[in-house]
Amino acid sequence: MYREEHDDLLLREVLFCLKGLSTTQPGLDEILKAESSLFPKLLKLLFDEDKKGPSEYNDRKAIVDLLCKLVEATSVDIH
Repeated sequence: MYREEHDDLLLREVLFCLKGLSTTQPGLDEILKAESSLFPKLLKLLFDEDKKGPSEYNDRKAIVDLLCKLVEATSVDIH
């Protein structure tokens, strides 16, 4: 599947909006409502075998940051 440049720009904007939302508790709560579908999609963007995910460092970093935030928010303290 071929992606246009504007598709990459739109993906970038969405990632940065999600990252911004994740910095507030109400925003994070809303993101967590979609966590079960969002988490696998973010992983697929990073590890797509067809190399169709974002190649820009900042885009990939935003994905990793979001994944870390999701894991942190859903992890259970076992201590």
